[in-house]
Parts: sequence; C-alpha cells; structure tokens
Amino acid sequence: MKGLIKTTDRLTAYERDSIMTIHKDKEVFSKLCPTNRRLIYDFLLYISIASYTYQTCTTLKASAMKFFVWNYEYNKDTSFYSVKKSHFTNFFAYLATEEKLCYERIYIIKSHLSTLSDFCENIIGHKEYVWNHKVVHNKWYNFTNVVKDAVIPVAVKGEPKVLPSNINDIDTRELEKLRWYLKETKDYEAYVVLYFAHLGEDILNLTVDEVMEQGDAICKRWVRFLERYGIPFKNAIVIQFDYNTWRPATKEGLNHYEQYFSQFLKRKFIICNDYRL
Repeated sequence: MKGLIKTTDRLTAYERDSIMTIHKDKEVFSKLCPTNRRLIYDFLLYISIASYTYQTCTTLKASAMKFFVWNYEYNKDTSFYSVKKSHFTNFFAYLATEEKLCYERIYIIKSHLSTLSDFCENIIGHKEYVWNHKVVHNKWYNFTNVVKDAVIPVAVKGEPKVLPSNINDIDTRELEKLRWYLKETKDYEAYVVLYFAHLGEDILNLTVDEVMEQGDAICKRWVRFLERYGIPFKNAIVIQFDYNTWRPATKEGLNHYEQYFSQFLKRKFIICNDYRL
C-alpha cells in the first residue's frame, strides 16, 4: 500500500546514528553505483526520522542491504530505478535456494523491499521544482513499485494453493495468529482492518468513533495515534502520501490488505466481494 503510516515512537539520537551507519556490508556498499548508494542513504535517513521503531528500522535496513549486495554480485549492480520485476523474482529464488530461507522469511523481505519502492514512488518520486518557469521532475518521478507484483517462485516456496475464502471461512486459530503478528509488529492500522473486515467495502466509511465504541484495546491505540498526529479525517482507515499529507483509504488500499493477509494466511482473504486480488 502506498505510504502506510507507521504507529511507533521516534528513535533516539543513538539509534538514528546506528541506522545511518553501514557496518556489515561496508565494503560492498562502497562499491555500489552512486545512484544506489544515494538511495540507501536517503531511505535510511527517511525511516530514521519517520515513526518507525528501532527494530523495524533495523530489519528494513537489513533487507535492503541483502538485496543490494545480491544486486551487486549477481545483477550487475543495476540501478534500483531500472530493476525489473523478474530481477526481484530471481532474488527471491536465490534466497530460497542459496540461503535456504523459508517462504515466510522471504515474504517479509519482499514486504520490506516494497516499503523501499513505495519510498521511491511516493516520497522522492513526487518531488518537483521550478526552473526557468518550468516544472522539472527528478529521475524518480515515473518510478513504479514492481516489487509488490513480483512472485516468489512456486517451485521454490512450496506454498499451498491459494483457495477462495472470506473471513468467516478462515480458521479462527489462523486469524488469531495474524492478529498476534499485527499486534507484535505494532501495525495497528492493519489490525483495525482485520478486526472490522466483516464490514466489507463499508470499512472505508468506518469512523474513529465507531472504532472507539466497537474495537478492542489494540484498535483504540490506532485511534489515539490518529489523534496525536492530528489526522484531519473522521475515517479510521487512512493513507499517508507524504510526511504531512493524508487522505482516506480507497478500494486500492483494501486490495493491499487483502494481498497482505492472503500472503500471511497462505489463502485468499477477501474484504470486498466485488473485486479480487
């Protein structure tokens, strides 16, 4: 999903410096093409001052560096701007066959790379300036997140066939595992979406007051976050497009959560019955 809000406290100065410093892959980092080095720096700076936990920043950094090391060694150090969906598929296959990572771990790395791609598309890709009375876009302006559509090869991941279903058809124990995961990762907005998924498309009209009245303690943490950041909407499900720009979620946003939950549950999760993944 484009620009999801992260609901955590900001980092200390020490933690921020730690995130901004490359230790493990310092030698490879110094050899990367200038575009990729600059992107890594800008991304680490962004997550270190945005509302992510230190743990989340650390895992985002590790996943990004894992990709860029592979990209340097096996993909000709291709500029991230030019990396194609097929390249990411090759990377996921490498993680499974060479590093022996399980499907769940590869999916997390894929999610982290999608966060990096969203940063390219929605943050640095939106910047423009006026020069000689003309609007000038930077080179990331037309960048599109292709990671989210990249496939973890079936032959590699051994993933069960995804079956059609809705929330009432899914084993409650599996839903509890997903709720626990969202709670532990402090993805409170996703938790609210899962909690009220039975509303279908009407979840787009869910208000913060309704969440306070009908939601549990975790749902209410999301509302308090919205209040703390002064989000100017009554909608409980919103999207952050820039550091200070929000808008109510759309069906596209729900589609993101359907994909997110489906990947975790390894079966199709449907919120709105009038469209599919």
